[in-house]
Amino acid sequence: MLTRLAAGPVSGAIPGFVGLSLGARALALRGEPGWATGGLADTWRDLTAADASGALPAINAVLVLGMLQRGALAGQRAGDAGGATGGAGGAPPAATAPPAGGKKKMDVWTAWRQLVDSGALRVGAQGMTILLFPAVAGLPTGVVLLWVANAALGVAQTALLTTTAGRRVTGVTAIADAARAAQGPPVLKTLDAAVGDVYAQLKYVNEVVLPRFAAAPPVEATRARVEAAVKAERARGRIGLNLRALLRKDPGSGKPYVAVAVEDRKGFL
Repeated sequence: MLTRLAAGPVSGAIPGFVGLSLGARALALRGEPGWATGGLADTWRDLTAADASGALPAINAVLVLGMLQRGALAGQRAGDAGGATGGAGGAPPAATAPPAGGKKKMDVWTAWRQLVDSGALRVGAQGMTILLFPAVAGLPTGVVLLWVANAALGVAQTALLTTTAGRRVTGVTAIADAARAAQGPPVLKTLDAAVGDVYAQLKYVNEVVLPRFAAAPPVEATRARVEAAVKAERARGRIGLNLRALLRKDPGSGKPYVAVAVEDRKGFL
């Protein structure tokens, strides 16, 4: 529709298109000046008469069908189709059974998507497009031209927003990439990377720093030497954690030993 390109909601676009259609029909039926001789080319010069060739109704039907096929009735979404994975040996994944003794929750949007994905709505829309041709064939040429322009704009808009080339031309791809970059990595992935970094630094201390003091007795002097060595490694940039050396006792044997622990910003270990 001509108001599709506006930023207004669909609830305002549909009445606007209906109003434009009724207005064009009224002008054609009243034979307003210029409508009988101000049309397009010789074939559609008289906008008050129906298109005898049937070309405009056919073009309108094809454009409407294309707009529906590429738009709201496009069927299964790409994210759903690409995200499904098969089981062992390429078998399709098993359907998730609803909880026993409970009813599956269904909202309006989920029901609509299931209807679209099933293909039933597409078949119905294709049938309605066929019926649209004889219904439009008897209308004034001016009204059909309005509908052809509307459908052409709808097809062009859908192509610009759904195809790879169209999304690149309109800048949608760049906007989506910038939004994904601004969001950063998922929280769980970031947390996993941070834990892995801490583990790697502690492993370095256990394998490189502590073996230097394996023969030293586990006393306060040894603890101080270990802590000084850890701080030296941090100053060299080999570790980034704030580590402290502690004297601890083995719970089983009660023997003391020197341990290295992570200290947070509040001084807790």
